[in-house]
Amino acid sequence: MGRFRKVTRFVAGMYDKFVHGALMTSTELYNPYTRTFMLKGHESSQKREEYKRATASKLHQLITTLASMCEMFNMGELQDEVCRAGLELHASCELSHS
Repeated sequence: MGRFRKVTRFVAGMYDKFVHGALMTSTELYNPYTRTFMLKGHESSQKREEYKRATASKLHQLITTLASMCEMFNMGELQDEVCRAGLELHASCELSHS
């Protein structure tokens, strides 16, 4: 199995565990003080901000990859649109600490 396929499978497995629940991600939502799980999202605003930045960072990686693919396939018009989306993401300040 090629390295790209192996890495892709690993990343997909991590997202699957996060979405469908696994011990590692479930314990992230456990509140030891109330002995309950945070079923409506993480109670810590600091953690929520951290998760938002992580998601925005992955989106930035996707946009960069799409722009590179557009360049590789000589799709200049689409590349311009993708780059504008990247600039909008950057301007939104979602990638930086508030």
